Amino acid sequence: MKKIYFSLILLSSALAGFSQTEKGSVLLGGTINFTSTSTKGDGQSGGDSKSTLFTLNPMIGIFPANNFAVILNTSYATGSFNENGNSSSGHTLQIGPLLRYYFPASESVKFFAGAGIGWGSAENMTSTVYQFQAGPAFYISRILALEFNLSYQIANMKYSNDIYSMSNKESQFGISVGFMVYLGKTKS
Repeated sequence: MKKIYFSLILLSSALAGFSQTEKGSVLLGGTINFTSTSTKGDGQSGGDSKSTLFTLNPMIGIFPANNFAVILNTSYATGSFNENGNSSSGHTLQIGPLLRYYFPASESVKFFAGAGIGWGSAENMTSTVYQFQAGPAFYISRILALEFNLSYQIANMKYSNDIYSMSNKESQFGISVGFMVYLGKTKS
């Protein structure tokens, strides 16, 4: 009987997860990502290489209207690269606004779509990144959601130092998982 009672309480709290996306609510959260890559070269076109990248993506936002969020989106990445005994490391910081709209599917699930722009810098490099994202938010409780995020980014990168200057355009498709905390309406 205790197992049934506990299961019903757990199920009802999960299903009754009123998503806090009303006007005046605040959201906090983000994702963490770690990537490690190893490449074996054939000797003619290049040698062996290894790289690691750790990315922290915290977010804070407010809902100026129901289901519409304005978010301060930040990203800090640090990594290292080693090819044929030559190694380097560095870090980048990116910050910018992200607009997101939530589409209710049920009391415990909402889908979101968003777009944003970010400006970044690192040693000898600046960037402008345009981001598009979409995914579901599964509300585990009234204030906590597990988010799955599909994103597409276009980055305009400019590199320069005392010897050279160059620019390139990169595009990237990504999948991430993270948690968001939705806090109730702020006091007016």
